[in-house]
Amino acid sequence: MFVKDIRANGNCGFRAIAGLIGFGEDAWMHICQNLIDELRTLWAKYVDLFGGYDRACFIDNSLNFWESDRSAPLQNWMTMPDMDHLITSSYNVILHLLSFEQCLTFLPLRLVSLPSHEQVTITIEFVNNNHFVQVALIDDYSMPHIMIQWFRYKYDCTAVWITPYTE
Repeated sequence: MFVKDIRANGNCGFRAIAGLIGFGEDAWMHICQNLIDELRTLWAKYVDLFGGYDRACFIDNSLNFWESDRSAPLQNWMTMPDMDHLITSSYNVILHLLSFEQCLTFLPLRLVSLPSHEQVTITIEFVNNNHFVQVALIDDYSMPHIMIQWFRYKYDCTAVWITPYTE
C-alpha cells in the first residue's frame, strides 16, 4: 500500500520499528533498550540462536548507542536477521523483513499467540544495502517464509503462531 522513508542517520532500522509499533520514530532509543532487555533476559537461549557467545556480545554491543545528536556508526546499525528475533519477542508482533537478498517472516519465540484479530504484523524493507523503510502491505499478500530458527528455538507455547500461516 505504501512505503515510508525514515530519516537516515544510522538508526533508521530502530526508527522504523519504533514508528510501526506506535511509539514514533524518535523513540528509537526505547526500542534499543527493550531489545537489550530481551537479549539479556534470555541470554543463554540467544547465545545458542545466534551461534555463539561472540555473536551475542556483538549484538549486545551494537545496541548500545545513545547519542541522538549524531549518526550511529556502522557497528551500531540494526543487523538482520539477528534483531528481528529480539523485536518479535519483545513486542509480540509478527515481522516481515523484505530485501533483495531475502524476504523472511519472524514470529515471537516465547510469547503466546494472540487471537488473529489482535495480532499485529509489521513490515520493514532493507534498501540500498544501508537503509530501512516502513512498508504497509496490501491484504492477502504472499507471506515470506518463516525464519527457520523459529522452528528450533520457539517455546512450546508459541507453536500456535504458525497455524494461520501454514498454507
